[in-house]
Amino acid sequence: MEHLQQLAELIHQRNQIDDAIADLLGRPAEKGHISEYIAAVVFDIELCSAATTQGIDGYFSRSSPLAGQSVDIKYLARKAQSGKWLERTVRPDFYLVMTGPYTPPGSSRGRRHPFVIDHVFLFERSTILTLRSSSIPLAVWDASEIYPQPKNAHLPLTERQRAMLRLFGTRE
Repeated sequence: MEHLQQLAELIHQRNQIDDAIADLLGRPAEKGHISEYIAAVVFDIELCSAATTQGIDGYFSRSSPLAGQSVDIKYLARKAQSGKWLERTVRPDFYLVMTGPYTPPGSSRGRRHPFVIDHVFLFERSTILTLRSSSIPLAVWDASEIYPQPKNAHLPLTERQRAMLRLFGTRE
């Protein structure tokens, strides 16, 4: 009973924090909505008015080198997580994927998945269409990274953008 009471209190505190986040976002405090909000601010993306637009979360704004291109924004707790989100029929021009640290595949038992952004990847539709499954090879992940190691030149980041992303990184 004591553990259940402790869990209930923690969930109550979490709900209060989620309510404050929802007030800021204008949408529920789900990881997907939070990551879309962060991406919209950092990468100057105009989000679709409806969060239910099939396969597209928004469009890069005029200030972006990718102006007018559609984008699907994803958050994964860990790099190299399954790409089930790639199995959709509607394909955006780009997938912007924000992740926590790299964690080898395996059981989640004993692990924690905090909401942190340690890496950002930009995948072109053409790259995704060449994959034979929903699993993205590590070499493709690496070639698509735009933060912290800029390996994909399609979306170079300013120092201001890098500073904004560092706000959400793993704190040692």
